[in-house]
Amino acid sequence: YDPPEQNALATAQGEDEMPSLCFCADVQTLKTDWMYAYSVDYVSEGKAIVDYLVKDWWETRGMTRPIKIGALVMGDMQSGGQYWSGLQAGSAANPGKCELKKQESLRSQTAWASEVDALKDRDAIVFTTVGPASATFLKEVREKGYQGQLVGVTISALGFWTLISGMVPKSGLDGMLIPHAWPLWTDDTDFVANMSEMLDK
Repeated sequence: YDPPEQNALATAQGEDEMPSLCFCADVQTLKTDWMYAYSVDYVSEGKAIVDYLVKDWWETRGMTRPIKIGALVMGDMQSGGQYWSGLQAGSAANPGKCELKKQESLRSQTAWASEVDALKDRDAIVFTTVGPASATFLKEVREKGYQGQLVGVTISALGFWTLISGMVPKSGLDGMLIPHAWPLWTDDTDFVANMSEMLDK
């Protein structure tokens, strides 16, 4: 399921005691006993993105002014509003350390002149688009000369990587951040070591 379908069936699933699994968590699914998800909810992810960007800006880079964060948010998907709530929560948790600016988009959008123009002064742009919108936005923002940090969300980049990497030159993707809630095979963790050992056996 996607979260909207899962939420629509929540009452019936509870009555039937039938569990369901979703790729991504939703603030509503977190409140039920019969719905499970692979990843964190969008609000928590948005907050974590701001926390990371602020920490990197102030502590790692040693900057002395607030980081300017732009957000390209899908207005026609509930995930867009949830990501925006998370970004706002991250900003509130880091008073005086960041400035947020929001631009709304549609999931079917493929031209980005006004959005790029509105966000070109940002140090980082977080985009919550999906599918062709992600690829065309990344292509256009780089073609128009944006050199700042690009940050995809879990639904915007990894699931559409073949499409994105086919449209955007590697130089335009280099350094892009894409958060996710899962370990990589290259991580030095007990979990990965255990999985590798099990696969070898």
